[in-house]
Amino acid sequence: MEQNPNYVIWLVRRDLRLENNRTLMSAAETGGTVIPLFVIQETADNGINKKFNNFLLSGLNGLDAELEKLNSGLLVKIGDPVTIISAFSKLLRAPVFVEEDYSPPFLELMKQLNPLVELKVIRGLTIFHPSEVTRDSNHAFKVYSQFRKKWESLPRPKVPITDLKAIRFVHRKAFDSDTRHPKTTTLVTGAKKAKELFHKFLSSEGKLLNYGSKRSRVDYQTTSHLSPFINLGMISVESIFQEVSTMESDKELKDSERKSINIWLNELIWREFFQASLFHFPESVTTTLRPDLELIEWNSSEKALYSWQEGFTGYPIVDAAMRQLKQEGWIHNRLRMIVASFLVKDLLIDWREGANWFGKHLVDIETAANVGGWQWTAGTGLDAAPYFRVFNPILQGKKFDPKGEYVRTWIPELNRSPDKVIHEPWKTPIQINYLPKTHKTTFPIIDHYEARRNALDSFEKSRSIYKKAEVFLKNIR
Repeated sequence: MEQNPNYVIWLVRRDLRLENNRTLMSAAETGGTVIPLFVIQETADNGINKKFNNFLLSGLNGLDAELEKLNSGLLVKIGDPVTIISAFSKLLRAPVFVEEDYSPPFLELMKQLNPLVELKVIRGLTIFHPSEVTRDSNHAFKVYSQFRKKWESLPRPKVPITDLKAIRFVHRKAFDSDTRHPKTTTLVTGAKKAKELFHKFLSSEGKLLNYGSKRSRVDYQTTSHLSPFINLGMISVESIFQEVSTMESDKELKDSERKSINIWLNELIWREFFQASLFHFPESVTTTLRPDLELIEWNSSEKALYSWQEGFTGYPIVDAAMRQLKQEGWIHNRLRMIVASFLVKDLLIDWREGANWFGKHLVDIETAANVGGWQWTAGTGLDAAPYFRVFNPILQGKKFDPKGEYVRTWIPELNRSPDKVIHEPWKTPIQINYLPKTHKTTFPIIDHYEARRNALDSFEKSRSIYKKAEVFLKNIR
């Protein structure tokens, strides 16, 4: 299709910002008038993650407001993405620039669009493209430490600087009233809020400089809370890494402070590792990456799953986290590991059930991190925790919420429980059973130590069956 150099479509997906935006910059370099377009796909209400959607809507409002300052705006359409994008591209004879994503839905969208429009897929989701961080044989790294070593050895690309004055955006008057998105959320997100939050994390109360020693405490506000902003590209991960790396090189820093910065930056590299894992192993979304652990006989109890989902397990640290997740859509990473381990190792419920539940409730839900985290905890993924590593919910609570302050925030029924037994309320002289009377289960619903033994037996059984099958196949070849 012959292209019209007068227009270029910037297909906004996970890059809801104007600054440091490589895709926008690439689109503008064509010299055409840039049309910012976002397409909301119509889906059934069942299973919709409302917190994520509200956050996204607020981010779209923020981007539209920034574009309004430039006498432009964000064109938002609701419907089938392939139909809408191809129709606009054909009507305007315009190429489509989009930031690359590694998730299956994005790959499918690109597959369908490719024969219909001129696509320009631009790296921007990660600092390095996954194809750059590989072994010399171009094979993917399966061990994080090796991935990180190669990642850190590469010369970092320059952070893109978007010259907004040099970009010609489509005028706001070009939009019809039905092409603008409804402003129905009071939530404040967007690029401006992301920058404020980031710089507050760098400067206030020494959060970053003390991150190394306090990052796992769930009773403190120790983390940046940037994950949902990074997820939707409201702030550039490249600019974050550059600014924090500059701080790390400050000679006035104490060793402990420099170590804290390095640990935080390491979390960003873990993000790159999970994105690379999804790129190289897209089957990981639904398939265990360790075939010897694919034969586990999972527990199919709906009551056990419901108890976990609603925070009715009887283990306070687990229940508090699940209640916060459902109400706020966010929980500390330490809590994500604790509740994931409890579901998979204590209740012996398939990790995919947990990943699906997180997908319905996390405001920062993202395929690569979600699947990577669940497979890591289950012991079934790349560089995963050993399958025999089982988080003890009592000890985890005592270590990372020693006085029970976090637990009491979400389980007020335990407000009068002594600190010593706050994570074992069944040990109080008068047992404090905070589970609803209508939810008839034992308190707690399962004995952790017995559950751990059962889990290890199940995992070992799967490995044993797989090994025997391997020997059998080898002998008949």
